[in-house]
Amino acid sequence: MRFISIFGTACILLFASASLPAQAFDQSVAAETFAGYFAQRQSRMQAPGLVLRGWNGTDSNIDDSSVERITDAPAWQALWEKHAPGEKAPDVDFSSAMVIAIFTGEVRTRVIPSITLADVADGDKITLTAENFFNDVITEDKGNLYLITALKRSVKPMRIIARSISIHGPSEQVIAEFPALAPEK
Repeated sequence: MRFISIFGTACILLFASASLPAQAFDQSVAAETFAGYFAQRQSRMQAPGLVLRGWNGTDSNIDDSSVERITDAPAWQALWEKHAPGEKAPDVDFSSAMVIAIFTGEVRTRVIPSITLADVADGDKITLTAENFFNDVITEDKGNLYLITALKRSVKPMRIIARSISIHGPSEQVIAEFPALAPEK
């Protein structure tokens, strides 16, 4: 029985170490990584049509935990400049899109190897759920995780939920709420 437990743990560690994080400074790799995760999860999402594109990885230069709702190009460029200094922000048409950016601050990347988009639901408010997995291997490898998601523009209020899944099961908490935007003229 102990052999099976050790073997199972070894398989999980091997799988976790094989998934390489996207690099914030390589926009195309980060977008492809996001697209791969999104394609796998899209059929389980409540409102996948709201998601336009996104980026995720472990190497943001933003080292504080924060959640942002960006609705205009100047704020987007300013955020991207903090996230990836010297890089031009990816093109986003803010007449039809908005961006939600989640930054974890510094975490141990072998404990929390990534953050991904788990769900987007559309009701009285838009709810975006980000998800990460904890494992019990603690190393000193550290990084600043990020999940940046471009969504179809909406004036609805928003709720951002962080879901963590560990050996103890899932847990969720609301990490940000944004009020409704003023209607477009």
